[in-house]
Amino acid sequence: MLTKLPALKRDGGRFAIRDRAARVEAWAFAHPDRSTAPAPAAEPAGFASPSPGEASPVAISRKAPPASETPGVVAPRILASAVYVTGSSALEAGRRYVIAVHGSRLRFMGPIDVDPSVVSVDRPIAGANATALEGRLVISAPEGRSDMVVAFMSVAGTTPDALARAIVDAARASGGL
Repeated sequence: MLTKLPALKRDGGRFAIRDRAARVEAWAFAHPDRSTAPAPAAEPAGFASPSPGEASPVAISRKAPPASETPGVVAPRILASAVYVTGSSALEAGRRYVIAVHGSRLRFMGPIDVDPSVVSVDRPIAGANATALEGRLVISAPEGRSDMVVAFMSVAGTTPDALARAIVDAARASGGL
């Protein structure tokens, strides 16, 4: 079931969700491994909760993909989400995807507005390289006869530099690079 994301307001150089309940829901989506969300803070000065029915046209999933209940199976580690720009992958340009690591695999899940639990790209992370360039993220990885190269922008959940480091660290940990 999809729910609408409340309207956003610019606050000190960044966008913030105006509705406390939506902030808690967003936190729960970003932290599926934790059972309770932090207590919602008071509304920042100048913010008003949207009236019932007021929302932007962007939709997000109400629940994160369920963690595996099978013993010994580890759930994917979500690194961030980002908007796909271009590359050699069959992803849809202009759509936001979750970037995750699952064991020794690199996964792009989504598009988020359609179904954030769908794995659109699943490939070995060994040998993958990532670079942040002018606020964009470029990921390259060997893939048999042709290399995969993808570019993302509008990274959410972390900075492009930190996301690039996390991908490179995961590639090194899996035996690549």
